[in-house]
Parts: sequence; structure tokens; C-alpha cells
Amino acid sequence: MKQVLKIYWIIGFVLVGQLVNSQSLDSLYKDALQTNPSVQAQYQKFEALMQKSAAVSGMPSPQLSFGYFINPIETRVGPQRAQIGLSQRFPWFGTLRAKESAVAYQAEAQFQKFEAAKLKLYADLARAYYPLVEWSEKLEILESEKALLKELRQQAIFQQESGNASSVDVIRADLLIDDINTEIEILKAERSALQSQLNELLNKKEAFKIEPTDSLKRAFSLSGSDRESMKNHPAVKRYEQEQKAFAEQENAALKAGLPQIGVGINYFVVTERSDAQLPKNGQDALLPQLSISLPIYRKQYRAAREEAIHLQKAAEFQAQDEVNQLQSELDNVLFAIDREMKLIALYKTKIGKAEMAVELLLDQYQNGQTDYEEVLRLQSKLFDFKLKELESAKKLNIKQSELIYLTNDLTK
Repeated sequence: MKQVLKIYWIIGFVLVGQLVNSQSLDSLYKDALQTNPSVQAQYQKFEALMQKSAAVSGMPSPQLSFGYFINPIETRVGPQRAQIGLSQRFPWFGTLRAKESAVAYQAEAQFQKFEAAKLKLYADLARAYYPLVEWSEKLEILESEKALLKELRQQAIFQQESGNASSVDVIRADLLIDDINTEIEILKAERSALQSQLNELLNKKEAFKIEPTDSLKRAFSLSGSDRESMKNHPAVKRYEQEQKAFAEQENAALKAGLPQIGVGINYFVVTERSDAQLPKNGQDALLPQLSISLPIYRKQYRAAREEAIHLQKAAEFQAQDEVNQLQSELDNVLFAIDREMKLIALYKTKIGKAEMAVELLLDQYQNGQTDYEEVLRLQSKLFDFKLKELESAKKLNIKQSELIYLTNDLTK
């Protein structure tokens, strides 16, 4: 009884494992967001910049000093023995706020890079996922074609035994079946290579196997592909945020060239004079201080401002360049989607007509009115149409995922 329960437990564990690994593209995408190294790296950079924002907005540390007179300085009320000082410097008004704003905009730019990486991950996953879907459906087509060819072979054997055909027809069917068997073997060997591409994006071990649950869709709607949406793409908004960050850097460089104010106080330890009785004999002294920096060397400040100005212009050009590239890619993707949809419609029509023609030819062959080779030739054509439709469907799904990336719309 225990052995039986153990066997059932093992079977159940295997079945559960298979169910866990059977995933749609959307569920894989949710998992990949948590495990993909590229996406996680972009997010960690964002978190680092968020911490940097607090670091740059802090005041300079106060300075505490202590001095001891080896040879005391004699004063009227006694010799000075030691000095303790405390001082604090204050940057010009608005300097720290400008630095904090610059880092905050840099963090927002990094967050947009993170969002763009998430969108790109979806497209990358689709490029690896849909070939696996194609693999499964292609295997089904091959197995179905193999079974059909075996039926045609039996028809040839029947015609041969009836004296209406020669053994050559059977050999022709055997040759096509051998071709199908070879294609099936090659296709099964390709499975691991396709799986490794997906595992790399998921950051999974090679032994982790995914069984795709999606099918290859044959049609899509092209609505919602507005070119104006390019300007709201994270890859573009990133440069807009960088432009704002460089503007704040320019402001911070301007304020860095203004004086810094320092305040402090010194405490002098004075001991009493033993050779005289004086008022306030041995009284310690307090010396308040006020200082101001003189930024007379202006070259470094001018250079920092010019650098920030040039970086602003560079970010502006990069944003426009990104928009142009996205629009160009959108044109190519829309053309590719339209092309594949037309090809799929064409192959559907051809498949329907070829299936009817095969049935008619098969009836004629059974009645001795046509050649067996013509039946096999047309069946091969039908098989080829199905594979081409499948390949176009795969390309269509991949291009759809690229359209999602370009239009920043995961709801498509």
C-alpha cells in the first residue's frame, strides 16, 4: 500500500510540475519582471539614485577643532592654554535644492529606462516564446501529415493488389514518409535550443522546461498605433527628464560660484595669573566668527555651466532621435503585420482549395482516372501551405509584440 501511495505521490508531483511550467506569454512576462537580470539592474540603479538624492541635499558637516598652546600666550588676565572651535559653512541659498532636484530628475530618467526595459523584455520574450508555440503546432502538423501519408500508402497498396497500380506508388509514399520522419527528428532536437533562449530571459536553469499554452493568432487589429504616442514612450521621456536634470545642474553650477557663508565660535581656555590680583583674572574667552568665501577663480564654474548647457542640448537631440527611430520602426512593423496578415489570408484560401482538390484526386485515383504521383504532389503542396501559414502566424505574433513595445501599450 505504501508503495502504491508513493507512486501516486510521484505521479502527482510530476503532473503539478508540468502544470507549473505550462505558462502563457503574459504569465511568463510577470515572472520575468522579477527574475530578468537586465530589468532588475535598471531598477537597482533607480533605487541608488533615490538614495543619492538624500546624500546631495545634506548640509556640509560642522568642523570641531582643538588646539593646545605648548608655549602659552600671555594675556592681561592670564596665559592662554588651549582653544576649542566649532564652525559651520552654509552654501548659497538654493544650492542644495538645485543639487537635490538634479538628482531627482536623474532618478526619474532612470525610472523611465526601467520602464523601457520592461517593455523591451516583453518583445524579447515574444521572440523566444512564439517559436516554441510554432514548434508545438508544427510538430502536430508533421504528425498529422505522417498519418495522412500512411493512409495514402495503404490506398496505394490496395490499388497495387487490385492490379490498378504498381509498387512504385508505394515507394513514393515511403519516400515522403521518410522525409517527414527526418523532419520530426530534427524538430525534436531543436526544442532544447529554443528553450534555452527563453530560459536566458527568465534567468532559469537549462533544466527548466516551459510548455507554452498560447496559440498563434492569425489576425490582429491595428487600431491605436498613433504616432503621437511615440513622444510618451519611456525611451523618449527618459531624455526629457535628463534635460531637466542638466538644467538643474546648470543652476547648481551657477550657485556654486556664489560665496559660501561660515559661522563659528572659538573658546579660549585661560588660567589665572599668580603674580597679580586682577578683575576677571583667568576668565576664559569666547570669539564668535563670521566668514565668507571669495570664489574669484571663475573658470571652473563657467566650465561646469557650459557642460550642463551642452548636455541639455544633447538630451534634446537624443529625444528627437529616439522619436524618429521609433516612428521608423513603427512603419516597418505595421508593414510587416499587414504583409503577414495578407499572406495568412492567402494561405488559408490555398489550403481550403488544396484540401478539396486532394479529395477529388483521391477519388479519381481510386477509380483509376488519375496518377498517384499527382495525388502526392498536391498533398505535398497542401502540407507546404500549412507550414507557411504557421510561419507567417509566428511572425505576425512577434511583430505584434514589437508593436506593443513601440506604442507602450501592453493591453493590445
